[in-house]
Amino acid sequence: MSDSALTLSRDFNGYGETDREAHSVGGDQMVWEVIERDNAGRIRQKTETVGGEAVTYDYDYDEMGRLLTVLKDGTPVEEYRYDAAGRRNYELNTRRGISRTADGDFDYDDADCLTEIGDADYEYDADGFLLQKTDGADVTQYDYSLWGELLSVTLPDERFIEYVHDPLGRRIAKTADGTITEKYLWTGLTTLLAVYDGGDNLLMRFEYAGSRMPVAMTKGGTRYYLVYDQVGTLRAVTDASGNLVKRVEYDTFGNVISDSNTAFAVPFGFAGGLYDADTGLIRFGYRDYDPDTGRWTAKDPILFAGGDTDLYGYCLNDPVNLTDPEGLIFGSTVAKLVGKIMGRSAQEITTVGQLSDAAISIGIETSGQSPNIPGKLGYAADGLQIQGGYQLGMLGVSIAGQGLVSPAIPVILSGGAGWQIGSGLNNIYERFFGQSFGEYAYDFKEYVREHFENRNSQCK
Repeated sequence: MSDSALTLSRDFNGYGETDREAHSVGGDQMVWEVIERDNAGRIRQKTETVGGEAVTYDYDYDEMGRLLTVLKDGTPVEEYRYDAAGRRNYELNTRRGISRTADGDFDYDDADCLTEIGDADYEYDADGFLLQKTDGADVTQYDYSLWGELLSVTLPDERFIEYVHDPLGRRIAKTADGTITEKYLWTGLTTLLAVYDGGDNLLMRFEYAGSRMPVAMTKGGTRYYLVYDQVGTLRAVTDASGNLVKRVEYDTFGNVISDSNTAFAVPFGFAGGLYDADTGLIRFGYRDYDPDTGRWTAKDPILFAGGDTDLYGYCLNDPVNLTDPEGLIFGSTVAKLVGKIMGRSAQEITTVGQLSDAAISIGIETSGQSPNIPGKLGYAADGLQIQGGYQLGMLGVSIAGQGLVSPAIPVILSGGAGWQIGSGLNNIYERFFGQSFGEYAYDFKEYVREHFENRNSQCK
């Protein structure tokens, strides 16, 4: 996409995956990424250039696809390990000065609640929501609504942060010590249009170009351009002349490592979530994420239908390749998946049609056999299979392509929430399942609401 000042260009590999992305402002190339992937489609290496400064990151994963190590320009900067339940039990982060590598540095209860990490202790209420964090003499307290919305946070310095939500659960205002500091205007569940102050004065207005994150922002009467990485994390802000106004560096799980201009506030943080600088938490749709622990502060509201056996885990511990804009199901853009099915490029697919906040789990595989996944029911046939339904342990269906798709696609993909989808995929889904994607998305949101009302956790 392009306008008089901003140009965004992408190159794709043979599987429709982005392998190069460049952002130019005023004709000058300001930010670009070059990506190399492994045979599973995961990012193995990424070279990121911002304002002429290039940095190369290398990523390694375990046999379950969880992130193990991160190298920055050849130097190890992050390392993680996990227990048999997939929960983090080892962390080494040189950029944050963290070494949680000893036995006992991480402790969990039987309901997957993180109860201890380093010197910090955590307590939860009867519904499994984070209630209190105690780190030495510093105590932070949290309060939630019945629906799981974070209502307030009392900080160690006794500042009191409160949040207001609309009937859809969207955060529409924030107060600090009783004074409204920000109001939020949304369309859909996760698309932020504008931010106002307590007096209804416009602070920021955002412009979109068919993607999940805005490409431009008007602030103080001046237009700025926003640049993100592959998961939607804000990396840079430039003005219309190509000057770098703000540059932010994060670790892989979303902790801010450096910010070149903290006075220039932008509400988007790690993976495109709504960042709260006071609490350090990031809001994604239905839940809040804590980058310090790499975990959600509440269980997945749709429980194991979200695809993870750890109900507090973030994106199967793969924050490099997966995102969860609604706090429900990890995933990647469905445009890539549709491109495989319809034989079209991801760029073409995103212009076919759009369904905001869709939420369904889909995978494709080339084998003529039903996948060997516990809890799945399958009907095998020749050629490519489209698997619709819930994740591990849930009832699922596998239906052959029946000539609609080519059996020669040599990859396995999965998708998640917040997708851009084309009308072609909607037609396929409607033919197989008797309802449109839009109808499914509505039913799915009702399913979420029911689970909010029927939570039964054992966190104490």
